Amino acid sequence: MIVFARAPDLNVDRIDLFVATTQGGAYDGGTVLSLAVNLSNSDTLGAEIDWSQPSHLLFSARRAEASAGGADAYWIEYRLH
Repeated sequence: MIVFARAPDLNVDRIDLFVATTQGGAYDGGTVLSLAVNLSNSDTLGAEIDWSQPSHLLFSARRAEASAGGADAYWIEYRLH
């Protein structure tokens, strides 16, 4: 399983996180993660699974509610299927 960022055009489109799993020895095209991670008005980047706590996902995002308006790191409980 891999978690990755994707946007149709990185210069103009929102960047979302996706998860891909293997099927027949190859990764599928990926499925967009839920709104618990991706927001409709911000970029979400830099996903990492914390293998010491595999039920958690670390990622960065530019969210309007962030204090300085830049990117912040988020560590949330999240189960990837």
